[in-house]
Amino acid sequence: MNPCSLGDGRVFVNSDATFFNMLVVGCGKKCVCKGQCRNSLSSTSLPSPFKFEIFRRSDDVGFGLRTLSNIPQGCAVVQFCGEVLDQKAMSRRGAESLDYAFCLQSFEESEIYEKLALARSVKCEAFSAWRNVAYIDPTRKGNIARFISHGCFPNLVMLRYAENDLRLNRARAILFASQPILGGSELFFDYGSQYLSRAGFKCQCGTMWCDSVRKRWRSTYPTHEEIMKKSLAYFAFLERSIIEYDAKAKWYLRKTGVVRPEYVHFLRIILLIEIVPHPLPDRMEIAFRVLLAMENRTRKF
Repeated sequence: MNPCSLGDGRVFVNSDATFFNMLVVGCGKKCVCKGQCRNSLSSTSLPSPFKFEIFRRSDDVGFGLRTLSNIPQGCAVVQFCGEVLDQKAMSRRGAESLDYAFCLQSFEESEIYEKLALARSVKCEAFSAWRNVAYIDPTRKGNIARFISHGCFPNLVMLRYAENDLRLNRARAILFASQPILGGSELFFDYGSQYLSRAGFKCQCGTMWCDSVRKRWRSTYPTHEEIMKKSLAYFAFLERSIIEYDAKAKWYLRKTGVVRPEYVHFLRIILLIEIVPHPLPDRMEIAFRVLLAMENRTRKF
């Protein structure tokens, strides 16, 4: 599929992957395999084999989407579908469309392509298309991806996927699992760094990176012992969840040597300055002790 492909419909998604810095390329109808090999999402992952459920979160938040299946890291979960509109058409639609719509390219990216075309005196359809910022609006025509909420610590990442055409304006927007996702978990992806400030309301996603969660940590001013106790209790919960995880995902994590995202989440909680009101050496010592405890408790995995 590309250098980040695992060759079975999954993509190795790291924490630096974003919509604008990574392009996933798969085999299509123009390849020798006619798009039927394991390097094509159309033959391995899409349409998605996973089961989903739309549910009502609350009156304030509205609806959300959760998976009823275990999803290994790197899997294509769902395509973000909707009407493709330019900026003028988008501005004529109401506030509801603006809430649901997703920008396909940034203004900076469009400007770069336009300057490149002028510098090289290039005139073609692809460069002309990039001059206008485009949006995917699922309000009137779309799929279940429209119900996926914003998350400050998301378990999905949206990436561009090209199969039969490498022109970026023809790419599809696919949501990939950025970590192993347990059945029953709500799905989140990051709407963008400016989403909350433009929306004018506080996030209520409830993930561990959410400001509402961080405020609860800051308000308690925990001691070293309390942090250790809460951290180990949280890890015990993760350990129980991992036992329930399907054998295929366990095998994949062992075989590839990929660090379980629970470790990364755990350290981020402890080392985050805004969460733990202690000097940096103390936080480092706490993190080291917790890592030792984690290593002793997971040696059999």
